[in-house]
Amino acid sequence: MSKRRHDLDNLRTFLTALVIYHHTAITYGGLGSWFKSRNFGGHTSMALALFNATNQTFFMGLFFWLSGYLSGNRLSKSPTWDSRYSFLSGKWFHLGLPAVIYTVFVQPLSQLLVLFDSSGFRLRSETILSTFVSYWKQLRGVRGPLWYPATLLGFDMISTFCIPRTISPRAVRRLKRFVSNRLAVSSLWISSTALTFGIRTVYPVGATVPVFAVQPAFLPQYILSYALGIISSLTDTPRLVTPFSSEKSEETADTVDTADTPSSHPIIPYTHSALSFPLITAPIMINRYSPAVGGNPSAAQNLSPRLDLLNLIGGGLTLPSFLYTAWSELSFAAIGPSLLQYFSRAHNHPAKRGSLFHPRYSYAAFLVHTPVAVLSGLVADRILDGVILRAAAGGQQQLANNKLWRILAPVLMTAVVGTGNVLGSFALGRFIVDYVPGVGKVI
Repeated sequence: MSKRRHDLDNLRTFLTALVIYHHTAITYGGLGSWFKSRNFGGHTSMALALFNATNQTFFMGLFFWLSGYLSGNRLSKSPTWDSRYSFLSGKWFHLGLPAVIYTVFVQPLSQLLVLFDSSGFRLRSETILSTFVSYWKQLRGVRGPLWYPATLLGFDMISTFCIPRTISPRAVRRLKRFVSNRLAVSSLWISSTALTFGIRTVYPVGATVPVFAVQPAFLPQYILSYALGIISSLTDTPRLVTPFSSEKSEETADTVDTADTPSSHPIIPYTHSALSFPLITAPIMINRYSPAVGGNPSAAQNLSPRLDLLNLIGGGLTLPSFLYTAWSELSFAAIGPSLLQYFSRAHNHPAKRGSLFHPRYSYAAFLVHTPVAVLSGLVADRILDGVILRAAAGGQQQLANNKLWRILAPVLMTAVVGTGNVLGSFALGRFIVDYVPGVGKVI
């Protein structure tokens, strides 16, 4: 029987697709920054703001937990310095090299696509060259979504030298006692939340550090997730430990036959309960602290809705910032373990051979999704402007003033264009891995 955790492979594929939808949502009125944005009626979409805010609470934390789990598993089987050197050199090729190539070439190419569209498809070769040269002169580290593999490389480098080459059974027992001690685990999570809030008083959401381009506002969660992933690997307990964890229920989950039908899984109601927490509480926060969200024209006249919301909750020694920090960490503690348990029960099987969404292509899809999303967004805008808006009675202005259009259009565009982005990214990733010589050995 294969020891490979297919549920973790499938979870990684799901999270990759979610990242692509997340970035697509930013384009059409969600929270965050992207190469190009299109707000329908000049307002942030409540639905997309909730979607982005909820995603941000857990998806990168789960990525780091998965990475910590896999790295810990590999390091625990590397008792010699030669084996650890092999591990680290492999990480440099797998994480560092793609980050450099993306930063130097792919990121400016994505910017050039936007410039090409805004110029009416008329760019001189001198302009193209000057765009690249200007971008390269301003480089101070990685750019775009590749902050994740760059930061992960840093974590793996530290772990290579910090994790003992030989881990005694006594040390494993101590780790197991720690993760089963709810008071100790709760103290760890509370400390991480308090540190996050403290950091955000100086570095609000959106601020990044040089070289790695990671946001300090989320760094404590990433460190905690990665460390808990390593502990899970070393103790052979593949679960995300939180203050709400139930060791008994987790052990029961591990013994459930994965051939059971999803309807028979007792974890499904728990997953729904976990998801209900951020879904219910986030709209209250957004309505309370961002009058520009949801279509208040008077508030939107003088403020950028996205910046208004992020400035209110993203940092500073304020009540909204504290509530957002606490909400974010609680949501991660609720959603993260639920997704791990759900995939363990319902999707712990290998992907079909030849499937577009095979886990083999998920990392490649992540690497190429930026230019794919930018290009498809520009094409979708052209189609929307050239067909739908011209056919509408009264034109674009009438649609912009239509409340139903402002509510539905961002969600529909995200769903349609996002699905195209997911399919396109995985298709391009598959092509690169399977047919470009040498790429499959690196990623």
